[in-house]
Amino acid sequence: MMDEWGYGHSYSNDLGGLIFMLIVVALLVVGVALVVRSLNNQNQAGRSSQDDAMSILKKRYAAGDIDKKEFEEKKKALTE
Repeated sequence: MMDEWGYGHSYSNDLGGLIFMLIVVALLVVGVALVVRSLNNQNQAGRSSQDDAMSILKKRYAAGDIDKKEFEEKKKALTE
């Protein structure tokens, strides 16, 4: 019997196509999630190293290793 899809069309073909599309969409979602997670981790790593540097700078200033002028210059360089 012929229908709009051609001779021999059955629902099993539709089910296979649906499953294939669900797999493709799932893979795309996982791929996007991995990219977003990777970018987020890189951003956090950059922040933590800057926070560490600022912490060291504050400790050096508090210990008297550097004066206020040098502290301000280095602080400005870190925040740029």
